[in-house]
Amino acid sequence: MRLFVACELDDRVTREAVRVARALAAALDRRGGGRGVAWVGQPNLHLTLQFLGEVDEATAAAVAGRLAPPFAHPPFDLAFAGLGTFPPAGPPRVIWLGITAGGDELAAVQGEVARRLEALGFPRARRPFRAHLTLGRVKAPLGPGLGGLLRETAVAPATGCRVDRVTLFESRLSPRGATYSVIATAPLGYHHSS
Repeated sequence: MRLFVACELDDRVTREAVRVARALAAALDRRGGGRGVAWVGQPNLHLTLQFLGEVDEATAAAVAGRLAPPFAHPPFDLAFAGLGTFPPAGPPRVIWLGITAGGDELAAVQGEVARRLEALGFPRARRPFRAHLTLGRVKAPLGPGLGGLLRETAVAPATGCRVDRVTLFESRLSPRGATYSVIATAPLGYHHSS
């Protein structure tokens, strides 16, 4: 099984993200470079907290068990705006939508996920966590001027959603792309009452 841990997004955010991706794709098409990006479909838009890769069923069950207890962090709101690429210098490999509110909270939840899974042998990422929503993966050179297109593409400033759980997904790859299935969820905002 190929697993990752993520936060799900509501339909309003994913629809806006698809609108932004389509606007970018159209602008790239006009310049002859639109086919160089594999755009993420609306059902697959999420905020990855940790990619786990291929694991056996026993490990998957152990991961689900480690993630099951409610998280101490309360639910929080995210807001999105701004576009960019990874890496920040050199040929881009990923086009992303930025997070303008809730990034610190998302990083705190990601840190708790990493702590929980470290005991199962999943190492923490070497690079600091950078919250972003992947819109597309660059498969071929896009040529100069991508930065200008990113700045010109409108992103609705009110785009945002509430994050109230963490989700363990299975990713199945096929020639038509990846499909994601929910394996387990854990709520945010556990408060012990006596």
